[in-house]
Amino acid sequence: MNRDLFDLLTIKLKWHRTMKHYLSNPSVGVVLACYNGEAWIDEAIKSVLSQTYKFLKLYIVDDGSSDNTVSIINYYAANYPERVLIIPKIGIKGAPSSRVEAVSNIDDDLVAFIDQDDIWLNDKIEAQVAHMRREKISLSFTDIEIIDHEGKIQAESSRRENIKRSSFFCSANTEELTRNLFIYCPIRIGTVLMTKKSFLDSGGFDVSLFGGEDWEFWVRHAAFGNFIGHLPKITALRRIHSKNTSYKYRIERLNNWLKAALQVSQRFHYLKKDLNSFYRLTFYRTIISCLKKNDHDGKNNVIRLFKAKKIIFSIDVLLANFISMFWTVVFPVFQILTKVKDKRFLLFWKFK
Repeated sequence: MNRDLFDLLTIKLKWHRTMKHYLSNPSVGVVLACYNGEAWIDEAIKSVLSQTYKFLKLYIVDDGSSDNTVSIINYYAANYPERVLIIPKIGIKGAPSSRVEAVSNIDDDLVAFIDQDDIWLNDKIEAQVAHMRREKISLSFTDIEIIDHEGKIQAESSRRENIKRSSFFCSANTEELTRNLFIYCPIRIGTVLMTKKSFLDSGGFDVSLFGGEDWEFWVRHAAFGNFIGHLPKITALRRIHSKNTSYKYRIERLNNWLKAALQVSQRFHYLKKDLNSFYRLTFYRTIISCLKKNDHDGKNNVIRLFKAKKIIFSIDVLLANFISMFWTVVFPVFQILTKVKDKRFLLFWKFK
């Protein structure tokens, strides 16, 4: 028996052992970690309660909000006592610890996560439960739509991200899948539905990380032999705005992401061969992200961080500064190359 077939049979057996007792109507626990989310949390909660799949409860963990968030979540807990429960925060601050605390204290079969500023389409959970049954997987993730602070769809950003996601190969080979996720992870936490057992067995999110904690977990979850699947359907709206922690704390989160990469590569040694590729790809992706926002201070901070850690070469710094200096010329070329690459992906998936 070849290795790929052995891995596939092992994963399918694990899935059957995990899911065989609730194939009909698995209960779903949705975890919402919040902090000062009064602007959009009402929409997030309504989108969960509007799900067509009814075997579902919403668990909210507030991290010490000082705005009107607590009043909003108390309203829903009082008016939907069978469906909305508030879990008191006990551990350290931060969304990772809130999520781990919630999952550890619920008795549902499947778990999902929604951020306080995001919105789900009403058939998200129903579609993903069917996907998990059909594909016999431990984790389902989907496409997304990106929206701005007013809820307006950012069509081009959404299209590019979903095309790239469609090219991701969810291999049945544990090492191949783990290495694929390490270099490029297409999973957005707000689109995930997964078995509670696989979440806990894989150790949950690393609560010591502030940045990269979900990415590190998806890699580790795969390394533990869990099978994942992509559902090519938009089920969630991800809101991008100036208060996103990923933007407000870019350098701190990036530093933790680099820490997470080193940590997970030391735990699963076959990832060490990909570590330098991860560093360089992350460096250039972050530099380009800063330049797209005309954030030259951010670009310089990114360069300083990578230089201090000695994980890039001098040529990378020179190239980053060159790209920055000639950005008005480089960016249109970058857009053309991106569109060409996107078309190649579309043609591949149309005719494969």
